[in-house]
Amino acid sequence: MFGGLEYVFVRREMSKEINALQSVLENILMCDCADFESSATYTIFNKICWAADIPADAFNFRIERTECKAGSLSEFYKIAFDVPATPAPPAGPAPEKKAPENTTAAPGNLDLIDYSEKAVALFGDTRGIKDQLKEIGGRFNSYLTRNGAKVPGWVFSKSKADQVRELINNSAA
Repeated sequence: MFGGLEYVFVRREMSKEINALQSVLENILMCDCADFESSATYTIFNKICWAADIPADAFNFRIERTECKAGSLSEFYKIAFDVPATPAPPAGPAPEKKAPENTTAAPGNLDLIDYSEKAVALFGDTRGIKDQLKEIGGRFNSYLTRNGAKVPGWVFSKSKADQVRELINNSAA
């Protein structure tokens, strides 16, 4: 529309270890397929390489057979590799995440808490007052974090905290 790109070229360079696998793949294909033409090795090898997600610290590269039973030859093989072992986590109990402190233990089953520096969150059964919560400026979010778990709730600006407390107290009465 505005002189956009017509062609995009991508160049991906492979290490010597990966390039050496091309001849290994060709030998495997010649053994597995009676009517295999070696001119197809380059295309198959490139498809296998593009499908591989190889981390920078990988080593001991090899070609392995996949579980695939039907499809193109490039789906029958994959590049396998080893990665260094990750260090074991330190011994002892895992550190606990600090839960936000409650600012109000609301009557009934509603809890208003400090959620961040600029926000408060309301948790609990709010179906009966959802329209009023929207009017105050609340936003419902199904994926708020509370005590390390994803919990649905309403988020408000801290400046609206008093209005939310008043609404909670009026709805409990």
